[in-house]
This record gives sequence, structure tokens and C-alpha cells, in this order.
Amino acid sequence: MVLKLNLVSHMKTFTKLIYFSLKKIDPRSIYYIKNIPVDKILLGGEGDLPGWKYALMSGDLARPSKLATDSVHVKFLRQFGDKQNVSDSEIIKSSYFQNALDVSSLLGEYFPGAKNSEEILVIAKNFLHQFKNESITMIGKKKFSRKYSLVKIFPIKKSDYYQINQGNHRLAIQIVKGRRKILARVYPFKKQITPIQFLLKNTSWEKGEKIIYQPLSAPELYKEYVIARRCQDRFEMMTSYIKSELKLDPKKTSYLDLGSYFGWFVNSFLQSGFNSHGVERDAISIHIGEILFKDIRNRVYKNDMYKFLSEGSQKFDVISCLSIMHHLINRRESIDPLKLLHAIDKATNKILFFEMGQETESWFKTSLKGWNDSTIPAWVLNNSSFKSFQSLGKDSDNIGKFKENFHRTLFVFTK
Repeated sequence: MVLKLNLVSHMKTFTKLIYFSLKKIDPRSIYYIKNIPVDKILLGGEGDLPGWKYALMSGDLARPSKLATDSVHVKFLRQFGDKQNVSDSEIIKSSYFQNALDVSSLLGEYFPGAKNSEEILVIAKNFLHQFKNESITMIGKKKFSRKYSLVKIFPIKKSDYYQINQGNHRLAIQIVKGRRKILARVYPFKKQITPIQFLLKNTSWEKGEKIIYQPLSAPELYKEYVIARRCQDRFEMMTSYIKSELKLDPKKTSYLDLGSYFGWFVNSFLQSGFNSHGVERDAISIHIGEILFKDIRNRVYKNDMYKFLSEGSQKFDVISCLSIMHHLINRRESIDPLKLLHAIDKATNKILFFEMGQETESWFKTSLKGWNDSTIPAWVLNNSSFKSFQSLGKDSDNIGKFKENFHRTLFVFTK
């Protein structure tokens, strides 16, 4: 039994939940109708499966973190919705058709009742006909839902985003038609969690903190988590120096990011043409990065950075050591900071990009007293074979709750 409720307050919801429990009605069947911005809806599963379950079945763990506005259904309509006489071969080559084949392979059929390529082709054509207000072809007794009937969505836990459960085609039509909001059936007692949310809660570095230090393309995170480091400014400083000052060819330049975390810098350098790698000891952080930055798979070494550098013989043209050394100086880590610096020196062919906490930051004004723009480069030069340094600039992360922190100088050391 499905009940439609207009819930205007949490108190009313609670009162009605008690009532329905006394009546032995499953609260998971309760829904209310609400206007939802389309850019707040994420992809869910297929065949009425929740997003996390279909993600595990398909292996696409990033899917439940993707916006519905970027779905294969939307792309299909944008590509062919206004085109006359779309050929079968064009449809078959589309990502929409491939997704339908994948669903059919995993679940035995594709909506609504298509079990093979020929029937999926009919579904795709019906999708285009419905978008164009044309008549559609039946497959057995299965029917398309009316294109403006309400879609079914679930809230995402600790987020202001939702996940679509039923109505991918209907939602795509309204998105491509230009609707910014849609009326939807929202099931408040079927809250979902995405694979990225689950993994992030179990990273060894976070330990309960609601802070992440590299941006992730998972919008459901940002009601609960705060991005501490935006990264783009430091990346631009580094790549600008490499290309303009040293004029190195990215294709012939190897790069290693120490403590690479999710692999944001590994991915960004890779996309800029560098032979890019990282080293990170936390397997979950590596896994999150490989889900969201697919090109970095097998490019991040799972290892302790000191062990990796000191026990290996591999050298890199460029190494970045960003916001690491102060953890050793403060003895949050047991490694001697000089030993790590010597290992970095040994593994670096040409350039070291170096940044660490400084005494100018509120949280380090005592523990890092004396570590500043003058003493930091002197310490590196006096204890390594690097010949010169340059200050490239400061990050712009000293905003919001971090107003009195960060704004660290990024140094470059050369041999």
C-alpha cells in the first residue's frame, strides 16, 4: 500500500509514522510530493535497485555520485532528440544503448521488458518518439509511463541531494525540455548512502573529521564535509613553472606526488601530459581516487612514502611534497624529518615542489614557531643537494573556517 502524504513539518512526520506503525503499514512506502531542482538529483540504480546495490553489481561505484543532468538518457536526447530519421546504427553506437545492454546483461531485462538488442532498439526509438510527442510502439503488454508522471526519488543521507529510483527517461525528458525543477515522489524513510560516502567515512586519515584536503566530484559530500584545500592554485603554480621557466616537455617528464591522498594532483598532472604517479599508504583513499579519477588506476603506489623512497631505486624528474613535513616536525608521524628530506633528495632528478605548515597559522603558532618563509628554504638547502629555490606564491585556502590558517608558501627547489 502506497500512501501519499504532504509533510509540512518533522513533527507531523513523526506523528504520522507512529500512526502508520500502529496500523502495521511499512513506513518505507510513505512518500510526499515536492518540487526538486533537477541539479540536486543524482543517478541511482536500474530496475528499481538502489544506487549502491547497482553500483556494486556493475562495478561503477562512481555512478551514484553523478548528476542526473549528465545521464546517458540526457546525452541521448541532446544528441538525437531534434534529429529526424535517426538510424539504427547511430542508436546502437550510443552510450544509452550500451547502458541498456549492460542492464539487460546484469538484470535479465531492460525497462520496460526488453531482453535483447532488438527490443532495446525499440525502447530507444520509443524514448525519442515520446520526447517528440509521437506515438510509440508496444512491446508485449509493457507500457511506457506517461512522460510527465512523477518520478520516484530517495534522499541521500546527510546531504541535500536526492537519488532517482524510477523515472530516468521521464526525468531526462524534462531536463532536456529545460525544466529546472520537477515534481517528484520523495520517500523520506528510504534514505540512501553512496559508495563514496561510505568509503570516505572509513579512511584512516579522516578519523572522524569532516574535512577533505582535495576536491572530489561527489556533490553529495559537501553538506557534511568541508574542502580544506582547493588545489587548483598550487597546481597552476607548479605546471606554469615547469613549462615556462624550465621549459620541460611534459611527455618526457616523470612526476611523483608524496602522500597523494585521493590522487587529485596525480590526475591533474596526468591530464596535462606528465608521466604522473603518487604514493599513498591508505588503501581506501587510493580506492576513492581510482573510482573518481579513473585514469590514475595503477599509478598510485600503496606504501609508506619514506619506505618507498628509501628502499626503492626509482627516480623522478619532479617530486611534490605538499603539507607533509610539519607532521613529522610535530611528531604526528614517527619518521625523522631529515631522513625523509634525504630520501626525497635522493629520488629527485630535477625539481622539488615543497610546502609545509608555518608559524603564521593559528593552529601552528606554537608548535611550528620559527618555521617561516626564511627558515624553511634554508633548512631544505642546508640539508640536501638542491642548489637554489624560488617562492612561487601562496595558496588561497585561508577562507571560511580556515581564515587564520593555510596561506602557505609554495617553494620550488632545483638541482
